[in-house]
Amino acid sequence: MWRADDDLTDENYLRETVKALDESPDAKLAVTKVHRINTMTGREADHPLPVILGSDRLSRATATLLGCHPSWFYGLWRREAAIDGLSIVTAYPYLWAFDHLVTMRAMVRGEVAFAADSVFIQRIMREGFYHLGPIERLAARKAYVALSKKIISEADYSESEKAALRRALESHADKRVAPWLRTHKKAFRARVAKFFGKVA
Repeated sequence: MWRADDDLTDENYLRETVKALDESPDAKLAVTKVHRINTMTGREADHPLPVILGSDRLSRATATLLGCHPSWFYGLWRREAAIDGLSIVTAYPYLWAFDHLVTMRAMVRGEVAFAADSVFIQRIMREGFYHLGPIERLAARKAYVALSKKIISEADYSESEKAALRRALESHADKRVAPWLRTHKKAFRARVAKFFGKVA
C-alpha cells in the first residue's frame, strides 16, 4: 500500500483490509470507510462504503464506480494489481483524478473488497498543487473517460452490461473528474476572456 505523509488510519486498518482480501480471493483491492479532515477549514466529513443493491458483479461494479473515494488509492492492494493500476496512468498526463484512474480496473471488474470495520483518515493539510483550470479539466476528463471506456471494453461483460457501466462512468466522471456541463461553461468563459484579453 501507499501512504501520504498527512493521512492516518485506525489501529484495525491493516488487519481488517487483509481479512477482506482473504475473504474475497478474486478482489484486488481492499478499502474502508473514510473520515475526511480539512485542517485548514476545520471541516470534517464521513464517507461510508457504497451500498450494493444486487448480488451480481455488475451491481457491485456500478455501486463502486458511483460511491468511490480518492483515498481508496491508499487501500491494501494485491501487488500485481497495484502494478497493473499504475500502468494505466502512463497514458494519462495529469495528477488530477490520477488516484481514481489507478483503481479503475479493479472497480470496473467488481474486484474491490470492503473492510467495513475500519476507517481511513484523510487529512487535508495544504492546498493541492495539481488543481486544473476549466480548460485543462475538460481535457483531463476526456482522457480519463477514454481510458476508462477502454478498460470497460476489455472487461468480461455482455454488451448491455458494458453499456450500463459506460453510463455509470459518465456519472462517476462528473463527480470525480469534472462535471461536464458546468466545466464546459467555465471553459467557454475562460476562452472568451482569453480572446478579449489578446484583442485588448
